[in-house]
Amino acid sequence: MNLAQSVAELLAHSSLNDSLVSIVTAAVACSLGFFYFAFYSKRVTTNATWYALTNDALKDHSKGKEQWTTNCRELLYGGLKKVKSAIAVVSPTGPVIFVPNSFAHEIRNIKELDFAKGLVSDFSATYSGLDPIATIDYHDIMQDIVRLDLTRSLDAIVGDMDAEVEAAVRDGLGNVPGYQNTDEIFLQNWKSTELKPFIYRIIARVSTLVFLGPEAASNDDWLEIAVSYTMNLVRAARRLRTVPSFLRPIAQWWIPELKLCRQQVAKAREIINPIAQDRMRRKASGEITEKTADMMSWIDDKARAKGVKIDFASLQLNFAVAALHTTTETLSFLMLDILEHDNGNEHHVERLRKEMVSILAEHGWRKTSLSSMTLLDSAMKESQRMNTLSNVAMQRQATATITLSDGTIIPKGYKLAVETKMDDLDLYPNPEKFDLDRFVKLRETNRSKWHFVTGSPEHTAFGYGKHTCPGRFFASNEIKIILKHLLIKYDWKLSEEQGRFPTLCSGTEVALDPRQRIMVKSRLEEIDLSSL
Repeated sequence: MNLAQSVAELLAHSSLNDSLVSIVTAAVACSLGFFYFAFYSKRVTTNATWYALTNDALKDHSKGKEQWTTNCRELLYGGLKKVKSAIAVVSPTGPVIFVPNSFAHEIRNIKELDFAKGLVSDFSATYSGLDPIATIDYHDIMQDIVRLDLTRSLDAIVGDMDAEVEAAVRDGLGNVPGYQNTDEIFLQNWKSTELKPFIYRIIARVSTLVFLGPEAASNDDWLEIAVSYTMNLVRAARRLRTVPSFLRPIAQWWIPELKLCRQQVAKAREIINPIAQDRMRRKASGEITEKTADMMSWIDDKARAKGVKIDFASLQLNFAVAALHTTTETLSFLMLDILEHDNGNEHHVERLRKEMVSILAEHGWRKTSLSSMTLLDSAMKESQRMNTLSNVAMQRQATATITLSDGTIIPKGYKLAVETKMDDLDLYPNPEKFDLDRFVKLRETNRSKWHFVTGSPEHTAFGYGKHTCPGRFFASNEIKIILKHLLIKYDWKLSEEQGRFPTLCSGTEVALDPRQRIMVKSRLEEIDLSSL
């Protein structure tokens, strides 16, 4: 146990009077402060232009951090437009160099620009309760499993995913009013539902089925943790950043958000460790073979091959953070886009539904069915273009000082981010318009570049280069399977009273308002999905 933790527990449980507690606290703070300023206060320099929205924010870093949180897009893109070269800005997690999109290809595979280390740093993943995030930087086990084992097994698991989606949608909507014989009654049979919580639950069940198995997919305690841990993690990391860094080793034990994260990690271990032990027993007895699509076995295999011991629960929590949040936001935004931008001339929902029914009627439920849905794939990529979940692309942390081709210096420890081109007029005419066919047309000129799962400097939603999202193929299948059930079995519309809420932004992050509601009712299916 380190000194900071020992003193923290002493103060928490001691019967010392308030004066003595204050003296001990002050002494520890002074000692830690000395070491901080002695060893960590040296400034590393960059030749990028330091930029802020106001002059006082250049001098007062607290104001610079506030601008990042409240006006990040204006700060970064306004600065880039004004300076016309790389800019340096202050963020709550440290200095960031923001570069034009023209550097995307150059930096895509630079090994000294590391995504995982930046994530670990941003979420203070060395602290108890936040440490599951650190598994992303653990011998590439997480990345290898998703990129290799999971992607290779997509055809084998698609049937199980489909069955879980069907059950999750039915459970999530409950008793949805059904089709009636008269139009008058039919039009009245609408039910209001909160969009994001509904989608989140489906994604949690399907992802858990694949990552942990059916016993966890039906475990309400685990599903609650899988859904809520991401937001608790974000809140805890933000709260911890408000504390001076040299006091964090002590302050962490008093922060309620961190305490909640520690409780969830402990509960996750209670649920997952027995599952892992049972899976390893079955693997040893031969019940689970190399041909079985079993992620727990893949984790064990990778850990043994690399000669390391793995914490199954921490890795599963990190899988939940990576898989649930982004896929939920992506699908929720898509649902709103196809409903909000639908009109009497285009009927987006009807066109997507017609494509699905036609392909399923002709080919049945095969591995090629999803990849044949090109209009749906275009809609997904277009919605992703219009609703980027981050205002920047290719976020990295420099593990060594590097110099870009134009001479820009990225000092060790600095973060790097790249401009996105999602609303570029030259690339995307009428970028403010949701164009269902945009990427269908682009694929006519370049068939390989404009798929939903394909990254490029022009479309960086999944990243680009070495750190492109390894789970994008799984996410693509998951979204298409869910939409198959949502659009063929149900009618949807925006609430006339509520409409569409504005998008929420904090720093670089973009999210859909969790209060957003939409209307749903069941409909007569053109094709019986259960018979496929």
